Amino acid sequence: MNSIANQGFMINDPNRITQFLRGELYILLDSILSISQPIKSSSDLKLVSDFIENFISVFVKYLEILPSTLRQVSRDI
Repeated sequence: MNSIANQGFMINDPNRITQFLRGELYILLDSILSISQPIKSSSDLKLVSDFIENFISVFVKYLEILPSTLRQVSRDI
């Protein structure tokens, strides 16, 4: 997630981005949010909370660059 965000979400491999966002990331988030068993150790809880925090910060970065990206698209048309 961080490498994609650090590159400003501008990667020359649309398939990689699509597979990550719609595949890997979706499955990870869905699995974490739908865990039916309680987390038993504090280290597992730390991993989950770190991942969710990282996801939120990447999503905020995406929202920050979105307006400029949309302007580029509209100019190119």
